[in-house]
Amino acid sequence: MPFVWSKTRTNPIFTIISCISSAKKGIIRISRRKFGFALGLTDEDFENALPIFECIAHTGAILRGMLLGSPPENRAGALVNETMVCRYSEEFDTYLDKHYALGEDARAFFIVHSKVDKEHTALAAKVIARYANSERDQYLVREAARNMVRFKIAKFEGIYKAYT
Repeated sequence: MPFVWSKTRTNPIFTIISCISSAKKGIIRISRRKFGFALGLTDEDFENALPIFECIAHTGAILRGMLLGSPPENRAGALVNETMVCRYSEEFDTYLDKHYALGEDARAFFIVHSKVDKEHTALAAKVIARYANSERDQYLVREAARNMVRFKIAKFEGIYKAYT
């Protein structure tokens, strides 16, 4: 495993993803908490929360793609993931405002992700177009996309199951 890690760390795509992820992490954490507080959660709720199995599986699929996937395979998973995030964020933003009168501060996570993830999707598409040249790479791209859809849907089913 150390070989894969050291090899991946020098990959420029990994570097870009790391920078984006680091920058987004703080914003995501704050906006998620604001949304939770608007729904009545407390600091204690966040401190005592346990990871949901399906969310961990989804994260595992993303990490697998980052560490072991080819650049087009990695970006195919990201493209699908970001496209789905963008779409549900648009809907959550609209309907949390319309039906629950949540303000922009509480909807910040969804407002940001309905727009920013379009940029991430465009970047992923460029990487796929540039590097998915062989039949094998194209096959890996299709499989990565198919699997990410399944993981993303399972993640949401897990979240709904945990909170119903």
